[in-house]
Amino acid sequence: MQAVVSQYSGRLKVLKVLIVDDETTMRKVTQSLLQAIGVTDIHEASDGHSARLGVNEFLIKPVSSTALLTRLVPIFAKPRAMVKKGDYYGPEPRKMSSYKPESDPALGQIVLVN
Repeated sequence: MQAVVSQYSGRLKVLKVLIVDDETTMRKVTQSLLQAIGVTDIHEASDGHSARLGVNEFLIKPVSSTALLTRLVPIFAKPRAMVKKGDYYGPEPRKMSSYKPESDPALGQIVLVN
């Protein structure tokens, strides 16, 4: 995982992240994980109504630093196009996207160590 963090450290430092969770403890844990991989611009919201910002990716619990990094790298390594379909406006759904995270050599370097 350290190799991936080093490879993308410049991009991680300028990434803006919004953590939305109704549990203060989970927001703090997620914030600590983000800071550990180099993200510095971190904001929090306790619910979706407070957030009111665009969402590129969701990460559901349980959270690990590896899962977090696996979701963050594709955001800037291969961003999804924004699409409008009916009432939806946002990132192109993964099933429509040609990007396959499992074939990304950078993500293949991530190793979970317990």
